[in-house]
Amino acid sequence: MLQLYPRAFGLTLLFTLLSCTCVLAQRTNVAVMDFDGTTPEIPVSTSLPFFDNGSDGFYGIHNANGDATDGTPMDTGVGNNFDVNKVSDDPIAGDFLFLNDLNDEGDNGGPEVLLTFGPVDVTGLTNLLFSFDYQVDGFDNTDDAFYQLITDGTATAEELFIEGGTPSGTAAGRIDIAIPDGTMMATLTIRILQNGDDALGLDNFAVTSNASADPCGIVSFGPAEAICISESPAGRTDSFEIRIPYVGLDDDATLFIEAGVTTPARDVTASVRNIGDDPTMVADGVIILRNNAADPNDGFIEENEVRITLSDGGGDCSFVELVSTTNNQCVNPCDPNINPDNIIFNCDARTENMDMGSATVPFTNGPEPGVVVTVNNGATVDAAGDDPATDETGDLLITGLVEGTTYTITLTGGGCVDAQVKTIDFTFTDGTCIASPLVINEFLADPDDATDVNQDNMTGNQRDEFVEIFNTSNTPIDISGYTVGDENGPRFTFPSGATIGARSAVVVFGQAPTQSAFGCPVYGSGSLGLNNSGDEVNVRNAAGGLIAQVAFTSSTNDVSSARNPDFTGDFVNHTNISSNAVNFSPCESNTTPGLVLPVTLTSLTAVQTAKSVNVHWSTEREVNNDYFVVDRSSNGINWSELGMVAAAGTDAAAYSFADDAPLSGMNYYRLRQYDVDGTMSVHGPVQTRFAGEGLSVFPNPVNDLLSFSRSLAEGASVTVTDVNGRLITEAKVSPAGLDVRQLRGGMYLITVQEGDSVPQVIRFVKR
Repeated sequence: MLQLYPRAFGLTLLFTLLSCTCVLAQRTNVAVMDFDGTTPEIPVSTSLPFFDNGSDGFYGIHNANGDATDGTPMDTGVGNNFDVNKVSDDPIAGDFLFLNDLNDEGDNGGPEVLLTFGPVDVTGLTNLLFSFDYQVDGFDNTDDAFYQLITDGTATAEELFIEGGTPSGTAAGRIDIAIPDGTMMATLTIRILQNGDDALGLDNFAVTSNASADPCGIVSFGPAEAICISESPAGRTDSFEIRIPYVGLDDDATLFIEAGVTTPARDVTASVRNIGDDPTMVADGVIILRNNAADPNDGFIEENEVRITLSDGGGDCSFVELVSTTNNQCVNPCDPNINPDNIIFNCDARTENMDMGSATVPFTNGPEPGVVVTVNNGATVDAAGDDPATDETGDLLITGLVEGTTYTITLTGGGCVDAQVKTIDFTFTDGTCIASPLVINEFLADPDDATDVNQDNMTGNQRDEFVEIFNTSNTPIDISGYTVGDENGPRFTFPSGATIGARSAVVVFGQAPTQSAFGCPVYGSGSLGLNNSGDEVNVRNAAGGLIAQVAFTSSTNDVSSARNPDFTGDFVNHTNISSNAVNFSPCESNTTPGLVLPVTLTSLTAVQTAKSVNVHWSTEREVNNDYFVVDRSSNGINWSELGMVAAAGTDAAAYSFADDAPLSGMNYYRLRQYDVDGTMSVHGPVQTRFAGEGLSVFPNPVNDLLSFSRSLAEGASVTVTDVNGRLITEAKVSPAGLDVRQLRGGMYLITVQEGDSVPQVIRFVKR
């Protein structure tokens, strides 16, 4: 059987059995073999001698009297299904070659026979065909028949014309094989595999020619291709149409179509219609064949072989195309795609307990008609979300989630059946809904095109939108990987190492200013994209958990929405705050004119020297700052006061405090910053191990951050290698230590080079 391979868009690769044979109606026999003694006969040779074994088997020439070649009556062994007087659709009066139970071991039988017809001298002849008729009955899966044309000693590919598995009952056909012009000698071989109670008849072998100048109107025919016209899930039967391009025009061209589960065996011409171009009327077109039978999709069904023959009434054209399709060739795929990494979680509450929440689940590659989405463990797919059965893209809304629980989304129906059912796992991680001291204190959704809110000396609506986020706690918060966005998703991600100081603010603009003109850190997102007619502003942690959100239904041109009072009040138009009726105040208090939000600490480090530890810190701005207190701890829990440092009284300053009697081992340091009104903020802690000049790392083994027992000299280089000396990374060490989260678990070596000193190599283990 010819194997066909699927191609994208439901196409099937097809094989052309015969090239164009342009021959005339009045054909001349060059040589024939009809087993009736007609001349000129084609020479015949066989790989096995003819045999007759009574009722057990027969291989030889059956004569017109129904007898074997030795004159004894012949039993075909297949009842009345095989008409020995007929090997095609027309009765043949005479003898023919007959094979029954070829594998019978009596009388020189065997499982395979090779028949050779020729060679035939065709020198100088044109428009040649090598033809024969066949009839078959009862071939099973161990039976096959092949032919092969040999011209001037060169063989074409062997072609299968009867495949094992042909249904019981008669099947007949004719094979026409084009012989290229210019050939001198032509030979045809037929190889037959036959084992069991089955029968095959062969007759009317002929080489014909016509050298007339009357050309065939069709120049080329094919290659054909099968195209699915229905798609259903695996295991269902679908249909397809056959498309065959042709070149030329022939006013009496006809199509003969045979179809069957295996090798085409039945004439279905009457039940097929051409909905494409008509080669008798339209030159250079495409024939499109559909089945007129009862199939609801009006097409040929899967697991079919179809042979299409184009000829004309005079026999001057002979083209053959064979199309095969396989089971599940037209499978409807389960297309909707969900990436669990894009799921956004929303919290119904924020407590230390297992809170409940919901998930927004983006999907693509819809619609998939008939698909149904379900989720387990008590969660629900909310009807308020989008539906992949009808929508191309959208967001599923899943409610009823509980922190610390893993869920499975299942897509069934449509193309998502059997092995194509899709499941997507995701976890509503414990800690997603932790309470957060971060609040959105002010935002501007509709700046005026002529107003330069971010003071970058450029105007533009998108550039000057902003969101102000405030840390209401007395401890700095690491916001690495946190995002600011709207209802369509994140618009800005804070870089690694970003923090919001205790009781401090940051502002995210659509476009960051080129130089700092504000009293707090500012960032640029490229575009916040807030809709003037209504949107939501949200802040999410690095895990996607929603930690701050505000929704609005409209905005006022060039006026921000601001909390009144700061941090805890409702949002109002900033111009409606009577104590500070301005349009907007990024990095400043909403309610107190000109009051910059509290001190912003830009750095805090503890650096070991030979005999002491120096605590350094710096500020970016100071408003109402009174003094700092430095505390020390051996465990990060119990603290003692070391000393006080007065405020510098400037907008920004650098400070230092020396601990001349550090503890042996680990030392933790923190700052308490006091405003003039007595308000206190805590910064830190930072840590260092006091161990003289020696150098070590801790903790070891380590999960994420590797710290050094003392501060490294300025300009020190640090490299990390595996135990085989292969370089993993060259790193800069921050005051907090060395980030090793990207390393795989295992043992590593860290080499520290400080100036001209001998490099120090330290072994550590990454969990």
